[in-house]
Amino acid sequence: FVHKVVYLYANPTEISRDEIELKDGTVLDRYSAPILGKDNKNYGRIWTFRDITARKLAEAALEESELRYHSLFENMLEGYAYCQTIFEGDQLKDFVYLEVNGAFESLTGLKDVVGKKISELIPELHETNPDVFEIYGRVALTGIPERCEIYMVPLKRWLSITLYSSDRDHFVGVFDNTTERKRAAEALSELRRELELMMDTMEEGVHRINLEGNIIFENPAAARMLGWEASKLLGRPSHLTIHHTKADGTPYPKEECPIYSSSHDGVSRQVGDEVFWRQDGTSFPVEYSTTPMRNDQNEIVGSLVTFRDITERKIAEDALEAAEENYRSIFENAVEGIFQSTSEGRFLSANPAMARILGFDSPQELIALRNDIANQHYVDPASRIELDAILDAQGVVAAYECEVYRKDRTKIWTQENIRAIRNSQGEILHYEGSLEDITARKSLEDQFRQSQKMEAVGVMAGGIAHDFNNLLTAINGYSDMTLRKMAADEPLRRNIEEVKKAGERAAELTSQLLAFSRKQILIPVVLNLNAVIENIENMLRRIIRENIELRTVLNVDIGNIKADPGQIEQVIMNLTVNARDAMPNGGTLTIETKNVYLDDPHVYQKLAIEPGPFTRMTITDTGSGMDESTQQHIFEPFFTTKDVGKGTGLGLSMVYGIVKQSGGTIFVYSEPGHGTAFKIYLPCVDENVEKIKWAGHNKENFFGKETILLVEDEDVVRHLALEILQGNGYNVLEVANGKQALTVCAEYAEPIHLLLSDVIMPHMSGPELKAQVIKLRPDIKVLLMSGYTDDAIQNDDLDSGHAFIEKPFTIDGLSRKVRDVLDS
Repeated sequence: FVHKVVYLYANPTEISRDEIELKDGTVLDRYSAPILGKDNKNYGRIWTFRDITARKLAEAALEESELRYHSLFENMLEGYAYCQTIFEGDQLKDFVYLEVNGAFESLTGLKDVVGKKISELIPELHETNPDVFEIYGRVALTGIPERCEIYMVPLKRWLSITLYSSDRDHFVGVFDNTTERKRAAEALSELRRELELMMDTMEEGVHRINLEGNIIFENPAAARMLGWEASKLLGRPSHLTIHHTKADGTPYPKEECPIYSSSHDGVSRQVGDEVFWRQDGTSFPVEYSTTPMRNDQNEIVGSLVTFRDITERKIAEDALEAAEENYRSIFENAVEGIFQSTSEGRFLSANPAMARILGFDSPQELIALRNDIANQHYVDPASRIELDAILDAQGVVAAYECEVYRKDRTKIWTQENIRAIRNSQGEILHYEGSLEDITARKSLEDQFRQSQKMEAVGVMAGGIAHDFNNLLTAINGYSDMTLRKMAADEPLRRNIEEVKKAGERAAELTSQLLAFSRKQILIPVVLNLNAVIENIENMLRRIIRENIELRTVLNVDIGNIKADPGQIEQVIMNLTVNARDAMPNGGTLTIETKNVYLDDPHVYQKLAIEPGPFTRMTITDTGSGMDESTQQHIFEPFFTTKDVGKGTGLGLSMVYGIVKQSGGTIFVYSEPGHGTAFKIYLPCVDENVEKIKWAGHNKENFFGKETILLVEDEDVVRHLALEILQGNGYNVLEVANGKQALTVCAEYAEPIHLLLSDVIMPHMSGPELKAQVIKLRPDIKVLLMSGYTDDAIQNDDLDSGHAFIEKPFTIDGLSRKVRDVLDS
């Protein structure tokens, strides 16, 4: 190959190198350089070849391995650090980072650490993590891997470090962020502590039961409620120990036990009322739940039982039940009506009293039939409108008085208390309230107002009658005295007679006024009402017309009463006359007597009398009747429905006064076109009937010579009495008042046989004068006179029938009375 040898040399600076790859994959390392002669002339190039295929493959494999390592090193989640140790003796004092990956920097927050000491990077490491150098040094010396945790203060992060070492001079640390795991562990630990605290402090008892039914966990409340020491229940069979009977004490088969069943069928159960047994053999009511417990493979491993002692609740429930029963009793037995109704006007509920007040047979009937309260319940539908307005504005109505309909459409007065029940949004759900029948009270109020009015009129009438009687005593007395002295053919005689008739008529009217005002003179005796009726029955038949039938229905066992028989006759006659006038075309007049005992408050309160036994006389006619307005005024004096000149309007007022003065009451019921019934109630007395004796003198000789002390403050009456008595031959000592009379009694030396005194006088009444005169002259007789009675006249002054004379008196009346008293 070399044809010629020439001294050649190559310039090293011009040598080139490259690699070529042959088609078969062989890689050659090729060198090329120019060939120069001594003359520096280029004689060509020289080529040298070497097979580097194996080396290239090895280099490629190494490069790939390094790339994989670097990728793994840089992309691993854990931080990696390769460090060189710095020891003093066997104490690791510091270490230098030789190599770290990106995760290390991310986890630790340290940057550019390679070649730096840890003491430079974290000067406070000895203080924040004092055991780090001890652990790192131990791993480097022993070669035994260890794990430790450090807290990176700036990052507030916990790192877990696994340390490896193959020689004393180096170690490797693998870092992992355990902050979340540590927090989770701490949270779990805290949760466990809280659960333990909860278990320790909760009021409910908790048991865990295994498949065999034994207790394997208990909380303090469970032990406390069951009376066991802590942990003494563990391992014991739940059923036999605490749950072997039902609430009624009967045995509880284990197969029926909810706790046992939940442990085997996987069904949770809530049990409301059973009993658990304590260690001391006593039991208590419980409410419990039992829930099956499962493992990770969803297999039942037992049950969890939570229970509570419901003794207090049972007591409260019993108390509530008793309260509800009490409420039901109050609701059912209340005297007042209690109800609930919708705002639209329909009853929702009612108690029996409500139904009874409104005349229904039952609350159910009331609710079914009364579904339009405004029109069916209230007499005036406007009452419902007014109530709704008040309830809408104020939510409550108190003591609302109104008229309502009963089932039969009769009217009663009620007082209602109602309140609106609202939901949380303020919308009205319904009304509830109470209803009281105040018809009797309203009647009493009306009666009271009428009584006050009548009393006022009576006081006025009594005062007028007193003055009238004094005047009429003089008018009638002097008229009679004048007529006795006049000849029969005297021209003025007729005038005097008319004056006397007018005076007598005025006296009659005055007597009626006194009867109404209850100030007339009554002489009450014990009598039988039937006897009074029978005594005047014939007279009554003469009063009524032939086209009127008189019927008497008299109870033979009628009770006795105490009253003035003459006044009772006057009552019957006045009512008979009124009945006759109410039946111009004929009819039936019925007089009935009956014993009644008033013990119903509704009745005796309406009649305004005390409860007890009464004799009732009812006088009924079939006449024209009266409307309600007329009935409210019939007992008022001077009120009359008769034509002018046909009645004074004093007849019924006199009847009213006599009945009231006799201790009774009178009630009228009437409807236009259906007649009228007067019912008179007189209290019964437990005394025998007295034989009525009328005072009188068989002789017509009224003359005498006795001395009479005449005491009268009205001059005209005193002068008339003086003239009458002196005309009859008496010696009369005349004075105007009680003080003068006592002076005469003390100074007059001769006997005084009779004291004739007025009752009503200024400064000293007749009865007071009588008492003092009798002390001075014990044997003196006393005769009192008055035009009306009041508290000044005591009953014992009237009962004798001889010690009193009523004004206006006649000449003969006074003469006879004086003679009777003197001769008694």
